[in-house]
Amino acid sequence: MQINFEIPPFFRELTPAADEQDARAAVADRAAGHLSELSAEHFEELVSGYQLASALIETGGVVYAATCLGTVHGELSAGTLTVAVHPLVYTDPGLAAAGIARVTSERGGDDIAVEVLDLPCGPVAVTVRQTLAMTIPAEFAESGQDTPIEAAQLQAYIAAPEDQELITVTFTTTSTRHWEEYCVIVVEFLRSIRLVSAEAGPAPSAPDTTTTVAASAQAAGAASPFG
Repeated sequence: MQINFEIPPFFRELTPAADEQDARAAVADRAAGHLSELSAEHFEELVSGYQLASALIETGGVVYAATCLGTVHGELSAGTLTVAVHPLVYTDPGLAAAGIARVTSERGGDDIAVEVLDLPCGPVAVTVRQTLAMTIPAEFAESGQDTPIEAAQLQAYIAAPEDQELITVTFTTTSTRHWEEYCVIVVEFLRSIRLVSAEAGPAPSAPDTTTTVAASAQAAGAASPFG
């Protein structure tokens, strides 16, 4: 299966940081031209966000990851987008999405908002946590210990119509004060997703059990939180 989507131009594909020093170097590089605007506290927030993104990639199944960094309402802001694929047995994509939404809502209680959207790629279960306690694993943290951090997160679950695979799109940001602006961006990203089954292309010489992604730049004039 191939996952096609349009990615906003202010996202850059993520290279995971091996440690806290790598995360600092990556943030300094991406914030070039803005460093004079950053307070020490805000810089540390961005570093924590990059460390968290690196840790998320290590969870496995991630086929694409990107980060964004820019100015929202005059303040630097950052977020991370990942696309992961895992096997899932189901008979109907719509029933799978509805089941995921129901189970997630029951487990999340009042701390999570859940909705099933009908998008071009099919039914999508979307969950939103505006206040989420997450942990930066010790190997990514400057202290060498598991470090708690507050973030906001949107996850979208897509059961591929032609394959027994669950696609999970996750957007996470430690810049929680800019959450509304980011939601607009992520929903537009979800609307751009198209799934192409391996059966739709030329017959492979051997069974194709891999999932690939094809990211294209979003058209100019698309919604952007960055000013």
